[in-house]
Amino acid sequence: MRRLAEAEVPPGVVTYRDGEPVGWCHVSPRSAVPRLVHSRLVRPVDDVAVWSIVCLVVRGGRRKQGVTAHLIEGAVQHAAAYGAPAVEAHPVDPGEGRIDTTMAFVGTRAMFERAGFEVVGTTDAVASRLPRLPADLEPVVERAEPVAPRGLLQRHLDLGALAERVPPAPQPVVVVAGERDGEALRRLVHPVRDVGAVHHQAVAGGERGVHDLLLLGLGQPHAAHVGEGHHLERAAEDRLVELHRLAGVAGEVEVRVQDRGHGDLRAGSGGVVGGVEPHPHRPVRAAELIGTSPGTIRAALALRTVTLVTPRPTAVHQEPRMPAAPVRDDFDMSAVTDRLPSIAAQFLDRVRRSPSAEAYRFPVSMGGEEVWSSLSWKQAGERVLQYAAGLVALGVEPEERVAIASATRYEWILADLAIMCSGAATTTVYPSTNADDTTFILTDSGSCVVFAEDDEQIAKLREHRGELRSVTKVVTFDGTADGDWVISLDELASLGAERIATKPEEISEIVDAIKPDDLATLIYTSGTTGRPKGVRLLQGSWTYEGAVIQGQGILDESDLQFLWLPMAHSFGKVLLSAQLACGFATAVDGRVDKIIDNLAVVKPTFMGAAPRIFEKAYGRIQTMQEAEGGAKKKIFDRAFATGLKYDALVREGKKPGFLLEREHGVLDKLVFSKVRERFGGRVRFFISGSAALNREIAEWFHAAGILILEGYGLTETSAGAFVNHPDSYKIGTVGPAMPGSEVRIADDGEVLIKGPHVMQGYHNNAEATGEALHDGWLATGDIGELDADGFLRITDRKKDLFKTSGGKYVAPSAIEAQFKALCPYVSQFVVHGNDRNFVSAMVALDTDAITDWAKANGLEGRSYPEIVGSDACREMVQGYVDATNARLNRWETVKKFIILDHEPSVETGELTPSMKVKRKVVEQNNKERLDALYG
Repeated sequence: MRRLAEAEVPPGVVTYRDGEPVGWCHVSPRSAVPRLVHSRLVRPVDDVAVWSIVCLVVRGGRRKQGVTAHLIEGAVQHAAAYGAPAVEAHPVDPGEGRIDTTMAFVGTRAMFERAGFEVVGTTDAVASRLPRLPADLEPVVERAEPVAPRGLLQRHLDLGALAERVPPAPQPVVVVAGERDGEALRRLVHPVRDVGAVHHQAVAGGERGVHDLLLLGLGQPHAAHVGEGHHLERAAEDRLVELHRLAGVAGEVEVRVQDRGHGDLRAGSGGVVGGVEPHPHRPVRAAELIGTSPGTIRAALALRTVTLVTPRPTAVHQEPRMPAAPVRDDFDMSAVTDRLPSIAAQFLDRVRRSPSAEAYRFPVSMGGEEVWSSLSWKQAGERVLQYAAGLVALGVEPEERVAIASATRYEWILADLAIMCSGAATTTVYPSTNADDTTFILTDSGSCVVFAEDDEQIAKLREHRGELRSVTKVVTFDGTADGDWVISLDELASLGAERIATKPEEISEIVDAIKPDDLATLIYTSGTTGRPKGVRLLQGSWTYEGAVIQGQGILDESDLQFLWLPMAHSFGKVLLSAQLACGFATAVDGRVDKIIDNLAVVKPTFMGAAPRIFEKAYGRIQTMQEAEGGAKKKIFDRAFATGLKYDALVREGKKPGFLLEREHGVLDKLVFSKVRERFGGRVRFFISGSAALNREIAEWFHAAGILILEGYGLTETSAGAFVNHPDSYKIGTVGPAMPGSEVRIADDGEVLIKGPHVMQGYHNNAEATGEALHDGWLATGDIGELDADGFLRITDRKKDLFKTSGGKYVAPSAIEAQFKALCPYVSQFVVHGNDRNFVSAMVALDTDAITDWAKANGLEGRSYPEIVGSDACREMVQGYVDATNARLNRWETVKKFIILDHEPSVETGELTPSMKVKRKVVEQNNKERLDALYG
């Protein structure tokens, strides 16, 4: 292709028919020129019907010329990768600094329209001076003519003629997403809303025109979630059937879903036809994006089977929405009624269906360094069956209890699954549980075998061995085996292998005999007071939880979970039930201090966590920016002020103005993208549970493009009872009730729940069972309210509400949440005042955050007690207390406070393993100091 100077061809688009230039559309570059030039996603082979040439003129100084030339070079490389027949870019210097770069580009008219060009007229004047279209790219076109009012050229593909020219393809593949660069889609997809509208209206003979974007967002109200194979499968089949009808091609169309979920496929590679990533700031609606590229039409017409490859987007910002109705309204209950009867059956079914897929990923030490290893479902299945057969060889009977005393690690999960496959029930013990309580749990549950993590856990058992009469064997992960009472995991596997060799069908027969109402798990609630109670959860409760999550499309095989939650807690256990139902991989590491580091390495798509994790991350980021100071701090503050304003407008259903939209986009690149990267860059959402999440902290994360879905449940409801959906959520609520369950609000405001997930009762504790369960309804002990859409908002724990001596009721959790939202240095804020004449508080400061504050305030090198005991620190806390009081009713205001000389933890006995404050323990530990406030 010869060089084209700006003098020869003004900026425009030339249209061809049968290889001859037939028309030239003048375009006004305006802001469209830098849009196209800066786009790294160029797809010049989308439209075989019309091929075009455009010359882009960029005005500016010489510095801009160099930048533009570099960007154009990248565009040329992408165009070549997509099969562009000819691309040419060269600088033009007329000596006046007005025209820096002209780009001659053979591409598609649709591409330039998507890039934002405004068509202002047509002419044939320059057609004779333009090169012919290459003969092998001759389009199939019935006609090309102007369409008012935009001058867009309407065309209809002759699908029958195209089908005749299509050679059989060995593996037709349709791509829904792939490129990492979300900005590219912002520039290329958004204009389709206008172009596509005109295009679809200008149809002849009742036939729908076809544009080049395939299936992106079909069945999804928001671009942040691209997968959801079942939605895509249904939409794809409808669309491909329509294409066959238009082309007069008979036969059935089969659509299969291959959901890889890595978000890093490249269009044009590995048999992939084409693909784009969803726009990171705007919703993409299905109606705007139905259609197909020519390569996809070829695939659809050549064969009867089309595979949908649906990778996830990366680092996607999601818009807040106020849904009109709970998700459960359109839930297909067959997902629940047709579920498998037991966890063991779920697991073996998953092994059969996804043998080579990754199941678990975990850190291992190799050569003095820590690396991540993994197990496929098949490999996990082999180990689990051996362990299960080993348990049976040890004499374990159906529904007998087998305990696990260990931190979260992949062996915990395999042990639990082995217990399920042996027909037994799992008893959970936190590794931090003291020897006396461990002994109580094991004796109360009647556990016959214990999986003990290490020598520390074994020592607790040996200390009370005389009392543990039911425990016949201890299996250790890392501890020292003695060949008698304590054996290793490998020894258990060897026992199992021998058992399988003589009775190969035994485990399958045991699993087939497990019923939904058999006992699956005995979880002892750590509780904030008193002895732990054993919650009896049945097989059907866990399979219900997994089926509901799968049925709602919240998660699927393409997801990657990072799991750190204590597995002795129901929150972690329910996420494993979801994994078996949905088939996603799970990266496991229970070390809390490694969470942020692991997120950066693992790059998960979701994670469950307690609110304290988000509070700590929020405080840490805030204090780091405070320490930075200067311009960076100002940009950071400006970003979140803008982000919160932007989100508020969207939540109200208002469109942000042009300037706000533009500022938000810039600040997203400068600030929010870096915040998202700290969490791995691929997170679709976090799930918050086990305690209330402060709304302001949730909104802060949301402004940064990180969605936190708050859920609610108790151990007594198999963890999940309410949950927000990624496509239907309300910040500040815990979502609607799980489909298939019921909820009521009692006269005193207590939340009552009924459903398949509710416990059978408390083990060996009929009195407590009678207090909690009434005709199948569970009294949760939490106060809440339902909105018109069925979304629940928890206001406080019933037992935590107190009345001052003046007769005023106070909800401490609400006050505590207000303070935590304002103070980035706080770890815990415990409100006190029952039967007192005013409200006081105990303040514990976060060790890391207060150390950073100390460096910035002349206290570097001081110990924690010295820092929190300083006048400067007290003055700082007083400021946040005053700011909190300004938001409260007069009788709720905190009149006095004490600062604790340590940070409460599980080790101090002041936090539960699920990171909740043991309020009465903290009050008792500080009784003298509290009494002094009222002296």
